[in-house]
Amino acid sequence: MKMVALDLSLMVLAAIAAHLAPLDVLLASYAFLGPAHYLTQISWMHDRGYNLPPRRARPWIVAMLAALVVPTAMIGVSTWAVAALAAGLVLAGLASLEKPLPLWMLLSATSAAAIVVGYFYLPPWFLLLLLLVPTLGHVFGFTALFIASGFARKPTLGSGASLGLFVLSAISFAAIPTAGFETGWARDAVPVFEAALKRVADLFGSDRASRAMLGFVAFAYAYHYLNWFAKTELLRWHAISDSRIVMMATIWVAASVTYLVDYRLGYLATLPLSALHVTLEFPTDVAAARHLVRSVRSRLTSSFA
Repeated sequence: MKMVALDLSLMVLAAIAAHLAPLDVLLASYAFLGPAHYLTQISWMHDRGYNLPPRRARPWIVAMLAALVVPTAMIGVSTWAVAALAAGLVLAGLASLEKPLPLWMLLSATSAAAIVVGYFYLPPWFLLLLLLVPTLGHVFGFTALFIASGFARKPTLGSGASLGLFVLSAISFAAIPTAGFETGWARDAVPVFEAALKRVADLFGSDRASRAMLGFVAFAYAYHYLNWFAKTELLRWHAISDSRIVMMATIWVAASVTYLVDYRLGYLATLPLSALHVTLEFPTDVAAARHLVRSVRSRLTSSFA
């Protein structure tokens, strides 16, 4: 019950914070909670074989990483550098299924490539789309999937409250006006994304609608990361060697400092890690979806038997 209470409290906290200061919550969550989540979850999945035998996992990784290039082609940003970065991500994904050392070496190389490419070749509005589009479905859709799967597997008061509160929190951004408070840090961090935010506002037709969408996205990111850390004792992702903990902590500190110095630079440096964590989790997400379908089918069958 303590874990359920903590999870519900963090959900409420994320929703309230996203309503009050959506831009700050989004930027802070992605910069500081995000890299810690990527590192710990990749480590956790690596020890569990990514929920698939290695040879079966490879096609999934190649397919999902290739899919990340599609929005680039559709939007019209064509540069050899983007293709090179995508190829690097594919290699990193494949290397992660063999030995840890090639993974981190390739991540370093692709991070360096991402910094150069993004800083000099990609327009600011595309960077924000690259930030939101591939991962929004992951942080919200698959979070909803795992919550629903947990309720289907064990329909208790706690799991039901978690599912209900999650749905209400998401709906609240359409029903309750989202504030426009921003700290000086957020205003200083986001100038490179101003063109993208204007495009979002134009898409939704009003400042209130675009602010509500920003709040929803901020909630989705913040709660996705907080939910992972709230379940530390359940998942036991921290039960690893001291050397791996030191390595992950060092990378996280370096990423955090980079974000504080130059947000755009920090984003570009951690983009390969973000994309890799989304891709490597896909087999686990598919397994959760299958479990949810089986649970619902079983309950329907028993109800009408």
